[in-house]
Amino acid sequence: MDSFYRPYSSSLQRNGLFLPPHNALADVLTSPWSHSMQKKQKHTNYSVPLSKPNANPSQQKKSNEAELPADLVVAHQEQAENSHIRSELNLHQDIGRNLLSDADIDVMTKAEIADRMVTLKLKLASETSDLRIMRDRVQQLQNELVRNDREKGFILLQKAHQQQQAVLNQYHQRLDRSKTLQNRARKQEKVIEKMEKLLDRKLKDEKRNRAEGGERGGRQDTLQEDVHAALLLEKSLLREELDGIRVQTIIQEPCILETFSDSEKFSLMSKLEKSQARVQSLERERKLLVAWGRGKQQFKTQHSEQEMGFTHINTPIFHHVPI
Repeated sequence: MDSFYRPYSSSLQRNGLFLPPHNALADVLTSPWSHSMQKKQKHTNYSVPLSKPNANPSQQKKSNEAELPADLVVAHQEQAENSHIRSELNLHQDIGRNLLSDADIDVMTKAEIADRMVTLKLKLASETSDLRIMRDRVQQLQNELVRNDREKGFILLQKAHQQQQAVLNQYHQRLDRSKTLQNRARKQEKVIEKMEKLLDRKLKDEKRNRAEGGERGGRQDTLQEDVHAALLLEKSLLREELDGIRVQTIIQEPCILETFSDSEKFSLMSKLEKSQARVQSLERERKLLVAWGRGKQQFKTQHSEQEMGFTHINTPIFHHVPI
C-alpha cells in the first residue's frame, strides 16, 4: 500500500530541515492519569467518618439542620466547577495535534516547540491536581451525606423517645391523682362508719333512758331524732359527692387519652412526611453525584486512551484490490 501523504513534512525534508515525529508530544508528555490514579488509590479513604456523640442533642440537631443545605449548595458549586474544567479539558485535549498540524510549524524553532510542550505539560499537571481535589471533595460530600442520614434517623428516634417519655409522665401523674382521690374516699368512708356506730350507741342509750324516764325521755327523743336525720342527710350528701368524683375521673380519663392520642398522631404524621420528603431529596442528590462520577470516569478513560495513542484513525480501505 502507498504511504500517507504529508505535504509539510515532505517539503521540509526536501529542504533539509529536521522536525520531530508526529507522536513527539505523546512521548514527552507522560500520562498523568496512571500516576494520579495510583496516588488516589493509595491515599483515598472511602470509610465513613463516625460522628462523635454530642452532649446536648438539641445543639446536634441544629448543627445538622444548618449543615445539610450548605452541603447541597457546595455540591452544586463543585458540580458547576467540574463541568467548567471538563469543558476546558475538551478544548485542550487535542492541542498537541493542532500544534503539529498548524500551518506555522515551519516557521517555529525547536526552542519555541519545546516551550509550547512545557506549557502544555504544566497545564495538564494543574488540571490533574484540580481533578484530584474535586474527586476528594465529592467523596467527602458523599460521606457527609451518609453521616447526615444516620444522624437524622438517630434524631427522629430520640424525638419519638422523648414524646413517649412525656406521655408516660402524664399517665403517671393521672395515676397518682386517682390514687389520692381513692385514699380520700376510703378515709371519708371510715369516718362515716365511725359516725354510724356512734349514732347506734346513742340510740340504744336513748331507748334505755325512755324506759326509765317519762316526759324527759320524750323531749330527748325528738332532739335525738332531729340529730339523727341531720347526720343521715350529711352522710348521703358525702356519698353522692364521692360517687360523682369517681364517675368524673372514669369519664374524663378516656376522653383526655383519646384527644391526646389524636393530636400526637397528627403531629407525628406531619413530621414523618417532612422527613420522608427530605430523605427523597437527599437520595436524588446522591444519584446525581453517582451519575456525575461515572461520566467523569468515562471521560478520564477516553482522555487517557487518546494520550496513550489508542485513537481511531480514519484510513481508506480498498476492497477487491489484487495482491
